[in-house]
Amino acid sequence: MISRLYQENREFLCSLLLSSFSSSIYNINHFDFSSNSRNRYLTVSLKNKKRLEDLYNWMTKNKDKQRQMKVILIDDEADQASINTKDIDSNERTAINDIIRKIVNDRNFGAMNYVAYTATPFANILNESGDDTLYPKDFIELLEPAEDYIGARQIFGTENPEYSPGIDIVQPVPLTEAKLVHDAKELVEIPYFLKEAINWFILSLAALRVYSYNKPISMMIHTSFRIADHEKLSDLISDYLCELKKEYPRNIAELKSLYEEQQNVLPLERFKAAMPNYTIKNIQNYPNWADVKRELDYLFKEVSNNDYLRHIGTAEDGALEYSEGIHLCVDNSQTKGEEGEVIRLLYPDKPLENQKAPAFIVIGGNTLSRGLTIEGLVSTYFIRATNMADTLLQMARWFGFRHGYELMPRIWMNADSQKRYAFISQMNEEMREYMAAYATNGLTPLQYIPKIKESPSYSLIRITSTQKMQSAEPAEYNFAGFSTQTTTFNADKESLKENIHATDVFMDKMTQIAKPELKDQHYVIWRNVSNDLVLSFFKDYKPYQHDKNLSNMPNLIEWLDANEDSLDNWNVIAVGKKQSGTPWKIGDYSITEVTRTKKAKSNKTADSISIGVLKGPADVFADIDVNEREKKVADPVTVRAIRNKYSVGNIPQLLIYRVDKDSKAKDNSDRVNLNAPADLIGLNIMLPASGVKHNSSNIGYISLNPITVSETSIDANQIGEDINDEE
Repeated sequence: MISRLYQENREFLCSLLLSSFSSSIYNINHFDFSSNSRNRYLTVSLKNKKRLEDLYNWMTKNKDKQRQMKVILIDDEADQASINTKDIDSNERTAINDIIRKIVNDRNFGAMNYVAYTATPFANILNESGDDTLYPKDFIELLEPAEDYIGARQIFGTENPEYSPGIDIVQPVPLTEAKLVHDAKELVEIPYFLKEAINWFILSLAALRVYSYNKPISMMIHTSFRIADHEKLSDLISDYLCELKKEYPRNIAELKSLYEEQQNVLPLERFKAAMPNYTIKNIQNYPNWADVKRELDYLFKEVSNNDYLRHIGTAEDGALEYSEGIHLCVDNSQTKGEEGEVIRLLYPDKPLENQKAPAFIVIGGNTLSRGLTIEGLVSTYFIRATNMADTLLQMARWFGFRHGYELMPRIWMNADSQKRYAFISQMNEEMREYMAAYATNGLTPLQYIPKIKESPSYSLIRITSTQKMQSAEPAEYNFAGFSTQTTTFNADKESLKENIHATDVFMDKMTQIAKPELKDQHYVIWRNVSNDLVLSFFKDYKPYQHDKNLSNMPNLIEWLDANEDSLDNWNVIAVGKKQSGTPWKIGDYSITEVTRTKKAKSNKTADSISIGVLKGPADVFADIDVNEREKKVADPVTVRAIRNKYSVGNIPQLLIYRVDKDSKAKDNSDRVNLNAPADLIGLNIMLPASGVKHNSSNIGYISLNPITVSETSIDANQIGEDINDEE
């Protein structure tokens, strides 16, 4: 219907886009909004005060027509401009927030619905919540990414080992280099890892041209908001690319070595394992070196010097012109090209005829953030000091769909940025699980008040700017909905033996109260175990002091003690494996110890053993009878939904694993033999999200104060560098 009306009312729609209502044909009296009408009217407006005011005035000019209107106002990028950053205790409001609020709260419309869309909703749920604000009072719907979307969970992982980075494409940049590049005025040449990132871009360009990929292929360099830094880097990168062409024969061995090395970073099989529901089945593998070298020869030897490195050209008629070389772009608010060229990033509207895929290196700052898609992004060099979560997510141009070049993207990033993105990934997962748990019970955001995880180090991450979270206040740290598992263990033999002893004592005590049941020959289950007994075991169990998954064990014990009445019916399950192996004697039963091996990449300290993942997906359903399809579910929200379906959603669960110290790794994997000094005792804890009184422990989250602003707001001076605007 909208498509048909767009054709029939083309002049009307275009007029609304221009906010021009002077002609008589746009007279609101000519439009039929009655209940009998099948007409639907669509307009698009920038978040511009004048345009929004003109639109509002037009909609309200005829009060009879206004009362007939049923309006849906869709606010895209709703955390941008729509947030009131003035003092919310005063009568002042920012211009865009004020006009949107007037439209939304005008009760003279026949119906009014306001829907906000954003990838970074933190400001929307932390700023203000009065009756006449834009707070999402009725619902918050967290949209599931499509199967082919590659986002924070895939690249940076979460604390849930099932979501550890499957597409681990981040390459570390040392702090010394990061500092040099972040303030580029002292640079005399580009440093080692930036050269490596450029070399990978050129290798990816050649590899994709082998397969006749004909869409744009890009590299993004985002190191600073300062325009002077962009210009300096542009000059140095230009010098390096020219040197690379001049010295190509001498550099070919280094390029070949990098190409072979990067194939081990993300092999095709690892990508498929990380993206099991990926819709494209025939993913191109890395082409052989001989074919890649042929394309490199063409770029460095056949493409003319004028076309090898240039800006985007313009013809006499204004049409953009692209070469088969590399287009060096600088994108910021002050970039201006010479006559006949464009320096900012502009892609061709369609694939170029009779030309190889066009290549772009773009250098910039804030203009490379919100609302910009960088096509064919295969190499990113990212050094930014901002610590605001919403800004960082908007800068993450490497999230998205990578059809046709799945194996090529790489990210060169400093350690602090990588930590921040890993924290944000976990923060998003927890927010999603928390909201989903309450939304399924029919509660609105005003009833459950969304919480957002807060970093214990303000220098690491800040959720959003102070002006955008004026009603945020510390939330009591509660463990309702908490789920975690042991993935890192002490390498000390005595500590491991102490945990084995504590487990034996715990199981003996449970068995003295009630005999457990044996299920499927590899689960021993105790039901209705008292909270006191579980707490006693937790106090005796000694986790590795740096295991981030169990770092809050003292707070968890305190919280469980405070919520004893709500959690006095634990299901405790000893988990074995189906296959034969080392026996684990538990009372009258004998099951087989599980085997887990070490992650070669993660075991860098002598005092710890890291296994990556402890829990098997089906283990959380050991205490209920589910079908085979349900046993394979790993998503935490769906797991809880299934447990609710079988009426055990409010029962706390503890899984206990005894890991064979002599576990062997499979051949041709990125794992190594366990070689532990004693068997490992691992725990998986899952607490119900509802049905708990929520008595508090310490502070670790923030949430909206629905009535007033917290009187103990955090001083912005405690925070690290805030983002600066180029505009």
